[in-house]
Amino acid sequence: MSRPTVAELVAAPLSVAQEALWYVSRLSPNRISYNEAISIRKDGAFDVDAFRRAFNEIARRHQAWHTTFDTLHGHAVQVVRPPSNFALPLLDLSRLDPAEAERRAVDIVADVSRIPYDLRRGPLLRPLLVRFSAEHHRLYLAMHHIVFDGVSVYRVVLPELVERYDAARAGRSSSPSEPAARYADYADYARWEQDWIVSPRVQRRLQYWRRHLEPVGEPTLPFDRLRPAPARFRGGVVPVSLPEPTVDRLRRAGQSAGATLFQALASVWSLLLSRYSDSDRVVFATPADLRQRPEFEAVVGYCLTPLVLNVDLSGDPSLAELVVRVRNELLDGLDNLVPFERLVRELSPSGHSSANPIYQTMIGLEPAMATPDPSWSIHQMEGEIGEAVGTTKLDLELELDERPEGHISGRLIYDRDLFEARTAARLADQWTRLATAAATEPGRRLSGVSIVTAADRRRVLVEYNATETERPAGTVGELVHAVARSDPEAPAVTAGELTISYRELERRATRVARGLAASGVHAGDVVAVSATPSVELVTGLLGVLEAGATYVLLDPELPPAKRDHVVADSGAVIVLASDGRGLDLGARTKRVTP
Repeated sequence: MSRPTVAELVAAPLSVAQEALWYVSRLSPNRISYNEAISIRKDGAFDVDAFRRAFNEIARRHQAWHTTFDTLHGHAVQVVRPPSNFALPLLDLSRLDPAEAERRAVDIVADVSRIPYDLRRGPLLRPLLVRFSAEHHRLYLAMHHIVFDGVSVYRVVLPELVERYDAARAGRSSSPSEPAARYADYADYARWEQDWIVSPRVQRRLQYWRRHLEPVGEPTLPFDRLRPAPARFRGGVVPVSLPEPTVDRLRRAGQSAGATLFQALASVWSLLLSRYSDSDRVVFATPADLRQRPEFEAVVGYCLTPLVLNVDLSGDPSLAELVVRVRNELLDGLDNLVPFERLVRELSPSGHSSANPIYQTMIGLEPAMATPDPSWSIHQMEGEIGEAVGTTKLDLELELDERPEGHISGRLIYDRDLFEARTAARLADQWTRLATAAATEPGRRLSGVSIVTAADRRRVLVEYNATETERPAGTVGELVHAVARSDPEAPAVTAGELTISYRELERRATRVARGLAASGVHAGDVVAVSATPSVELVTGLLGVLEAGATYVLLDPELPPAKRDHVVADSGAVIVLASDGRGLDLGARTKRVTP
């Protein structure tokens, strides 16, 4: 039987958010940073056959889960295909030690999640049913982000799945009404959004964002390494948690300021970013729901967009006052919400081509979900799976999950090309301590809130200044070469706005050394180097040493006509002493560019 063509199936336009992921998949088909995995857990008695029937009914009911993406007449479209029937074979790990069973499941789901999705062919979800014991089962759902979001699984999928499962187990029919709006139908969500984004209302909202974000500049977080180009999206994960008493106090502190728990958490995030960037204005994002009509509330699909927050921390407000500022910023942003992709197109921000436009960090909170049956739960923040898959979309992303038991669990996802694991762990710990401070002392001024622990203070004042410790063996040049081999992208030299890596420092120094050799420099010669502070000065000094010569610093005001041999490398000026002992300033001048 031949495969049906796009024209023979139900085709619909893409939503704006889907368009962005579609183009990413076309440009980087092997990129897996939008491959997600969640787990739905069931404690107690479990009927495998009833669960299979319930899950397949959910997959049939929601069009996004049997949709693929293609082109029709030159335009990207989503194609609703006949629903698949998932066999859901049961992987039984109950005979293993619980810790080993957990590791085995994480490895399997991570392997599945690392396989790129073919958006043209599908399917775009990969379910795996696992038995950990007779009293504990999990459905792992690996999916491409283009067909789901957190609102979908928390608000729609799990409640419907529980209802269908209970009905199937009891042998009764359960047929709630079909969704009022289907994600892919022409007249529904995607079509509505495409019409909405060109409306005068959205155009007015874009003007708000132009005024509000116009001053936003380059990211200023200090990185452990230089940003690679192109970005590689290699992620690491640090688990975070807040105990129930802290969450309860933080919620009450937020309520006293007329704010929500999330707004209190986001204010803590803005304070942490402010401390690290040394700025009283920070920009980050949080997921916002674009389901802006009642009939779209039951739509399963990708309907979220980043909402950009531009938070002002100037004037030394109290923690409680900062919560109010974040609340107002968030409410103003929601009143002017537009798809982020339209915002980027409107603002056309310039910046590092490898950095996410406008914002580079994000915070999100999945609220506690009231389930009709406490034996069911859903877990989107699987830190072990995230670490095993090893991807990221941003520099930093704090994903939080408010559990029904009252505590908050989550993960800090970081770009491993920018941050070392110990830096990310320190960030997570500092955010937790700031959250505790905001919960217990909301009236304290920001200037009185410290993120420095006794261990941090000892590290800076004692360990970093322990000059009596033994110096690493080797010459300066050998040490530079060693770092260039072990951590080539680590920042080596910064002068003004320019920073170069150890790899680049090594390359430039080698060029200088070769230029000196070509100019007649021999081991033991004396070379004078212009003392103007710059990256070129450092590369020049290293180049002299690599050539086997020694150097003296030369007054940069010395007239060029009085210089002997000159080697120029990107602006650095190096003068060769003709007699190997001192400078003969009366000799002729010779310029060489290596």
